Amino acid sequence: MKLFGNGVMKKEEKEAANTETAKEKPQAENTETVCKEKAAPKKRTSEGIRPWVALLTLVAGFFVGAFTQEKRLAGKLSISQFESISQAAGIVKNNAVEDYDSEKITQMLLSGLSAGLNDDYSRYYTAQELKQYNDQKDGVIEGGIGVTVAVTQAGIKITEVYEDSPAKSVGLKAGDIILSVDGKSTQGLSASELAELVSGQNGTKVALRVLRNGQEAVFEPVRAHITAPMVTHRKIDDITYIKYKSFHGNAVEKFREALDFAQSQGSKGIIIDLRDNLGGDLDIMAKTADMILPEGEIFYAMDKNGKRYSEKNSDADFVDLPIVILVNGYSASASEAFTGAARDFKRAVIVGTKTYGKGIMQTTYTLPNGGAFKLTTAKYYLPGGECIHKTGITPDCVVELPDGKASRDADMTDEQDTQLQKALELLKK
Repeated sequence: MKLFGNGVMKKEEKEAANTETAKEKPQAENTETVCKEKAAPKKRTSEGIRPWVALLTLVAGFFVGAFTQEKRLAGKLSISQFESISQAAGIVKNNAVEDYDSEKITQMLLSGLSAGLNDDYSRYYTAQELKQYNDQKDGVIEGGIGVTVAVTQAGIKITEVYEDSPAKSVGLKAGDIILSVDGKSTQGLSASELAELVSGQNGTKVALRVLRNGQEAVFEPVRAHITAPMVTHRKIDDITYIKYKSFHGNAVEKFREALDFAQSQGSKGIIIDLRDNLGGDLDIMAKTADMILPEGEIFYAMDKNGKRYSEKNSDADFVDLPIVILVNGYSASASEAFTGAARDFKRAVIVGTKTYGKGIMQTTYTLPNGGAFKLTTAKYYLPGGECIHKTGITPDCVVELPDGKASRDADMTDEQDTQLQKALELLKK
């Protein structure tokens, strides 16, 4: 599930879901620790950094404290190393055949540092990229209408309409096929291309012609600021089904609402669907896991020196209903921590296919230029002491989807979803 700044979320078709062969790295990190320290950056190039002169100032600052006592730089760069960086930056600025301003040079230095690390999850963010990244993971959308869409054989289908959204207010529904946007046909468009058509300024209308039950109709939602729900829920017979999309944004609030719904409805059990949930913030994971776990340790992290930190514990208060958790090869990082803790506490039966296997944490360090540097800083461990990095979690009940599909697509019904049906079977026994 991918969030676009225009207020449309898309679900792309995925290739093989086997975690042994799936090489695509989940984009959501395990933790969102933010430290206001000086740090460094990544392989991707981007725009907008601290002026080069500030880099020289930083170097000079270290000279003052370390000129006569170089031992104070132990664990950092030496004077000669700082001088080399400063000199190389000056050479590029003054002698390169193409012009590079100070900001671009600084950005290349920081991005290059990240690129040189043996760390697939490290990267440097400019100030603008950091804001976009934070908005995206928190589900903040400007100029959106509040729907999730997927490309299907029938066309681009609305799979979810957010509560209190412009789309909801004009009557758009899940299952509607979008035929055109402001008169432009959607035939052959990808979900990303549709998202570009739908996006616009807050307060402006967009005309969507849709197909519903064989009839065409036009709806004109007014674009607005949207916050996408990270958790949704519904009732299936006497079971509450909870779709947990990401451990970001309003996940804690929405998960609590879902559990309250289950209790108020007298549900016999709960299904927590973590399929395609790439993870997110471990603090959010711990807060929501605490709601279903008895008292005890949820997880802990360990750095390269063997130091334990970031321990998270649950209290004695929890929702005591039978639980089944659904996972697949795209359940990663915080999803695996949540699943593993529920398994180790014997609070849930796990159904689906083997999870991705990402048991490492990233810390995001803010920089003086407004940007940030993300770095893998620790591994995390489940209550039983297991680190699932590169191994994943094998479900208690391994169940494949029909035709070997990696994920449930928009055309699949509840009845066709073999993993969901297995979960319902277990809870109704």
